Amino acid sequence: MKAQCILFTGINQVELGETELPSPGPDDLVVETVMSCISPGTELRCLSGEQDGLGRHSFPFIPGYAIVGQVLKADATGRNPKGSLVFSTANRKGSVRCAWGGHLSHAVVPAASAYAIP
Repeated sequence: MKAQCILFTGINQVELGETELPSPGPDDLVVETVMSCISPGTELRCLSGEQDGLGRHSFPFIPGYAIVGQVLKADATGRNPKGSLVFSTANRKGSVRCAWGGHLSHAVVPAASAYAIP
């Protein structure tokens, strides 16, 4: 499955791109992003190539911290059923490197890292 994503492709360069998501395992959810969290300070440091651990040679990558999304495929336990809303700060990485990887249209997330939103 492909997902659209925001890509930081170079210093002060932003593009809309896509990434191939990994196949979900039995302990994963497939989530369609409703919103993603932005940290202006950290993301500007990432975009400028100044973020610790993400030096100038780290481009391209998907920025962003966390997502709120609707579950499209539940995990084997059914703890977060299809259609429910979840918050997650982790995702299974796709074909494009992720800094944290929150700014993408869909994600495969470990069910253990997803928190139900009532």
